[in-house]
Order: sequence, then structure tokens, then C-alpha cells
Amino acid sequence: MDFFLNDVQIAIRAGAGTELLFQAVQDCCVPNRILSVLGAGQESPKGHPAEGKTSIGDLATAYVCFGPACSAPITDPQILRSILSNRQMGVSNSLWGI
Repeated sequence: MDFFLNDVQIAIRAGAGTELLFQAVQDCCVPNRILSVLGAGQESPKGHPAEGKTSIGDLATAYVCFGPACSAPITDPQILRSILSNRQMGVSNSLWGI
């Protein structure tokens, strides 16, 4: 039950720097995470919180979603690491929108 109530969905839209964003996610302990890496032109599934979210230029772009709310687009691995680390510790972050 905890998994369904407290999951963190991370969607990475592929582009320049995909590996760095993927590694940033791997570097963090995020219980109940669901990670999706979407290829160029691939859409998020219907109903996914990141549905309709796009890449920033040709850069890999991550969205961190909790429930129906997603973060602003993230292209910097350090920022992604920071958001995931703060979320794990329960720290509020204005990028969450919740």
C-alpha cells in the first residue's frame, strides 16, 4: 500500500546528457521510485503525471512527479540529485508544485 501512496515517478526525456541524469537518479536512494526513460519522440503513457511534458531543446530533461504534480523541467544532474535528496529527507522544494 505504501508504494501506491508514496511513489515518486521520475521521467527522463532522452537528449544530450541522458546518461548524466540517469546516473544522478541512480546516485540517490529514493524508495518507491518509478523511473522511465523516454526515447526521442516517445510519449509518456496516458494518465502519467509527466504526460505532455517536453524536452528543453535537445537536452535530456527530467521531471520528478509525486502524485499528479511534477517538478519544473530539470536538465542539470546536480539539481536533479539535490531535488531527489531533499525529497527523501522530507524537505519542501518549490519545484514540486505541491
